[in-house]
Amino acid sequence: MNGNDDEIWRINKQFLDEQMALKKEFWLSHDPFSPKEGEFFAREINYLIKKGVTNFVNIGNLWKAIW
Repeated sequence: MNGNDDEIWRINKQFLDEQMALKKEFWLSHDPFSPKEGEFFAREINYLIKKGVTNFVNIGNLWKAIW
């Protein structure tokens, strides 16, 4: 990752933090159990787990983060 990736991650992380503070539900369009290493999606999944997500449940074509 380069400096631009670090800035993008800072913005993504801030968005996630703001949504968590508002007690928003998190729904994902991609399988959270198979993110590709090094992609922002993998960073987001790992960050959500670090912040307390205990599972992801498949509902239809989406995945819901369970806190």
